[in-house]
Amino acid sequence: MRTPLIAGVLALGVITGVTACSQASPAPTPSTSSTPTAHVATCTKGVALLKADRQHNEQPACDTFQVLGHRNHITIGDTKQLTVEGDHNTVVVKSVENITSAGDRNTIYYEGAEPDFDELGSHTKVLPISER
Repeated sequence: MRTPLIAGVLALGVITGVTACSQASPAPTPSTSSTPTAHVATCTKGVALLKADRQHNEQPACDTFQVLGHRNHITIGDTKQLTVEGDHNTVVVKSVENITSAGDRNTIYYEGAEPDFDELGSHTKVLPISER
């Protein structure tokens, strides 16, 4: 008599467990915001790094500024060395001594004296702000 009772209790436990596991989880709620989070680089010990895509904002001045990403449109304060890695970035820099671009189709506008430019990618334009 105990065997059928134990078997019945075990079967009830299995059925309950299966039912609990098979219940549908709530569907994820879609985000109502299509605006990307603004990323602003922090200048630490003379170096700032912006690692982001599709940013449209102003960045701080820093001795060395690195942009790693795609389709950014940013303005940077005074810097000595600007490095842009990625594609289709547009950067406006207040003043800059040296620019390195490793990517494709970046455009960099500068104020002041023409900077030294080293292109490791292709089709990057370095232009005075007056040509913007």
